[in-house]
Amino acid sequence: MKPIAFAILIASAITVATVSCNRNDEDEHEKAQLQTPEPTVSDLTGSGFTVSWEAVANAGSYEYRLNGSEPVSVDATSETFSGLASGDYRIEVRAIAADREKYTDSEWGSVSATLEEPESDIRVEAYYTGDFYGTGLGNGWINFTLEDGTVVCVDLNFTKADNPDFQTIPEGTYTADQDGTHSGFTFNTEGDSYVFRNDSNSPITDGTMEVAATAEGYSVKCSFVYGEGNIDFTYSGEIRLINHSDEGQWSNLEGDIAVDGLVQGAQILLGDIFESGESIQYAIILAQEDYDLQTNYGQGKAIVLYVNAPNDATGGVPDGTFGEFIDLNTATEAPAGTAIAGTYFYGTYYGCWYFDAGNQNEASLKAGSFTVEQDGSSGTYNVSGTLEDGYGNKVQFSYNGTLPRME
Repeated sequence: MKPIAFAILIASAITVATVSCNRNDEDEHEKAQLQTPEPTVSDLTGSGFTVSWEAVANAGSYEYRLNGSEPVSVDATSETFSGLASGDYRIEVRAIAADREKYTDSEWGSVSATLEEPESDIRVEAYYTGDFYGTGLGNGWINFTLEDGTVVCVDLNFTKADNPDFQTIPEGTYTADQDGTHSGFTFNTEGDSYVFRNDSNSPITDGTMEVAATAEGYSVKCSFVYGEGNIDFTYSGEIRLINHSDEGQWSNLEGDIAVDGLVQGAQILLGDIFESGESIQYAIILAQEDYDLQTNYGQGKAIVLYVNAPNDATGGVPDGTFGEFIDLNTATEAPAGTAIAGTYFYGTYYGCWYFDAGNQNEASLKAGSFTVEQDGSSGTYNVSGTLEDGYGNKVQFSYNGTLPRME
């Protein structure tokens, strides 16, 4: 009889256990799962977008993840992403239950977005002038050349960087400086900022310029009031401020470069500019195709070389190797056979320079050497060398062709 009693006891235990497990399963099944959010993308730009979704009943919060990243908790039903690089993005969103005794979290809902490489028909030039107004802040200006040829010049006041050669534009919203204090995050009016079109300037009197940093450089949204009404545009891309202050090395190069494609050149006899009686000066311009030798400007790259030649070398730049540079700020003489280090003052470039307006690069060249050799039979020149900026970045170049005289 004991075996039978033992069997009954085990059966009772099994029954109790089974009932207990079934009760837990029933409790779990009673919980309802929240509805899955259906996210959508809006406000797509070259560097970001906004994701939004309808509120889910009984949700206390939401979580999202970008390209499989760790979930981020939010209370709102939208999230804006900015400063993103071009590429494909997948955004997932789920609802988190407020009452976890009654509800379980939703499944992940997802949406995709693609950021294209930004293309802008707007050309930019930007310059930094240091503490121009003596306020302890930095000053600079940006020229936006729009597709129709309109130029919008905005003169800004902002926090100074430690190195004037690599001044950046602080993020924020710049408004019109209406009281003439040149305070931070303002742009100057009274003719300092203007719209140039139809061969005339019209001062900007009010408006805003919103600046945000992106992986490609900046996103700049401009909305200005000027004499003819309003002008609104958005620029996305690189903005590199060229240093035109009286500090720094006047170079924003970040490494060595080799300049190829120099297909045109010219020389200018400047004469005895220093009135030293010991030499005459020549300027040599070597440039890529997209460059105007007459105006000494263009989107192509260019090398400008200033040399001191013997007084009797009036027939053209003489042959020779130029490896000694003189600094106009400290030099007391200008002997023949020397080159002049690049300098900038009062809106004027002088000496040896590298220009690349298309990529917003510029460098004063202060050291190194270059050689000028003329082929007497053909009248062509070979000009080549490696020069350095004040940081030691090397600029290598080579040119073979004519150097016609310009006035």
